[in-house]
Amino acid sequence: MSIRTKLSLTFILLLIFGVTAISSYSIMFIRGYLMVQAEEDLLADARQIMLTLQLGSRDFDTLTDILMETGRVSRYDLAAIDRYGNILITTSSDLDDSANPFAGFDVMDRLLTGAGGDLETVNLPGDPNIYMYGIVSSEQDGEVYFIEISRLKEDIYRPVKTM
Repeated sequence: MSIRTKLSLTFILLLIFGVTAISSYSIMFIRGYLMVQAEEDLLADARQIMLTLQLGSRDFDTLTDILMETGRVSRYDLAAIDRYGNILITTSSDLDDSANPFAGFDVMDRLLTGAGGDLETVNLPGDPNIYMYGIVSSEQDGEVYFIEISRLKEDIYRPVKTM
């Protein structure tokens, strides 16, 4: 085998590995960007939902109406939870007290003290949903309601998984 043949084979192999490495790096960069963008969109949506509920909830009846309509329009599963962890209203038919991860965390304390900010995110590895929690207080009766905003992780990260 001549030196030209060896150099040609080496060049072709380096070219193949170089293109593969650059393509892999590009895909990883794009996936990372899409994941960050999906999480930012989720946070922006949750803030908008909380603002809608806060501005429109004068009492429990109006909170119920607004929560149901917001859940329908936003395609998020929403639930209003009292300070004892009981679900009062939900837009999801498959959400019940046993499926609610809210009771197992100190989310209520962090929200009430403001230690975690205005929203708390719960993302359990084995759970198919990602949850965000916030507080809405009623103007008329002074009650505090915890709002659970949830969505399937596969809906949030679908563009990333298909790459």
